[in-house]
Amino acid sequence: VFDFDETNFENYDIIIDERCDKYPEYEKFDLYTTKIRLCVYKNSPLCGEKLTLKQLSNHPFVSIGENSSMQKILINACKDAGFTPNIVVQSNDISCNRKFVDAGIGIGLSREYPNSEKSENVEYLNVTDFNKTQTICCYFRKESVFGNVEHFLNFIRHSL
Repeated sequence: VFDFDETNFENYDIIIDERCDKYPEYEKFDLYTTKIRLCVYKNSPLCGEKLTLKQLSNHPFVSIGENSSMQKILINACKDAGFTPNIVVQSNDISCNRKFVDAGIGIGLSREYPNSEKSENVEYLNVTDFNKTQTICCYFRKESVFGNVEHFLNFIRHSL
């Protein structure tokens, strides 16, 4: 399920989400920590510049859905810098959002995954006061750790 409004967590044996306190009935282990970066179309005049977040206050932003952790990171960081981001596109479709950034529609947020390649049309911005990371965890119900759930959890743990 990819739904930022989901609240009926007891329907799930395993949940992959950012580190948080939404799942008190679950055990957890960290999967990875990734850096969150601001990115733009590679021909943007912002590329190669040393910037502060405040300098981006008049630029349009592209964001994941309104209850997503990525949007909360963006809004909180901008609030700390003294402005509210002008979000011109908001979609729960990550690949759609990437295409909007690729097309130069606005500034996006991206996770810098270990060993992953970003789009060749996108450049990370050098924003000196935007240093965000996110830890992704695997939450699981202890009473569900048997059979396929146990095998899947072991697979995930040993794939790290």
